[in-house]
Amino acid sequence: MLQRRSRIPEIREISDKKTYWLILFTLLIQAFLAGICIAENKVPFEIIDNLIIVQAAVDGVAGNYILDTGSSLLVLNESEFRSHETLSPEKSFGIAGEPVQTKVRWVQLEWGEDKWKHVQALVLPLQQLEAKCGIQISGLIGNKIFRRHLLEIDFSAKKIMLTRQRKGTAINLSRYKSDEQFVIPFRWECQVPSIVLEIENELLTFGIDTGSEESVLDLAHLHGLAKFIHIDRAVKITGIDGNHYIGHRSTASNLFIGNLVVAEPQLLILPLKRFNRYGSCDLDGFIGSKLLQNFRIVFNFPEKTISFHSASEEQLIVKARDI
Repeated sequence: MLQRRSRIPEIREISDKKTYWLILFTLLIQAFLAGICIAENKVPFEIIDNLIIVQAAVDGVAGNYILDTGSSLLVLNESEFRSHETLSPEKSFGIAGEPVQTKVRWVQLEWGEDKWKHVQALVLPLQQLEAKCGIQISGLIGNKIFRRHLLEIDFSAKKIMLTRQRKGTAINLSRYKSDEQFVIPFRWECQVPSIVLEIENELLTFGIDTGSEESVLDLAHLHGLAKFIHIDRAVKITGIDGNHYIGHRSTASNLFIGNLVVAEPQLLILPLKRFNRYGSCDLDGFIGSKLLQNFRIVFNFPEKTISFHSASEEQLIVKARDI
């Protein structure tokens, strides 16, 4: 006797397939939209003479570039970029306050998987930097490039992660969440991301400058902090104008960044009066690349915060501050 085959299981099977494809389609759409909203770019770097050196290309020509959060603009070496320039109506200035006449050109920058079109760049002589690093330097990548990014610098892995926020979207910060005591708000001073830190109960505003090897303290604060700073020796530094300036290498007792303690940091004592005058700002110093290498740092430019994470489990120079 033939029995009628029930079609209910078949209907259920088709229904399950529809559900499967619907879920898969939804996931694909979410992944696609996430890709549109957020773009991640991971690039390697080298440390040469305590400066961050990356590979980038300007107008299709690859070269070595210094990652310089202390510079606002892209800077190009005039020995490589001489055509199509126009004279800048303003002068640039170095950390010693030395003014330098610059030229301007508009270029396309490619770095890793990211591309920036119609970027304003200053053209300057960079022979002093090349002599210092011992390699050809094509330019400096300044912080205006990252104003819509999270910029993570992992010194132990020698990797930089750029996470770009597209217009009308928000960056998912879950992978960057850390103890709030190590997240510091910053403000713009002289177009440099700057934080308030402390040397023995004196609050000071320091710019975060990956383009400077040394951390710098303004000479104007030396008298008030004389009990906590040991002067080691006088040193000669060379400015971007090629002239020599005298500074004093020193060691402070402790430096407090939020609730982190940096024990016995080395500081270069320099007068910053001319720098602040030319830049119409009020900075007490700079945190340079040598000190920053104690951390893994995340610059959240859209939200104006900087988070500091220990670069190594064995690291002893940085510890949580006792409150």
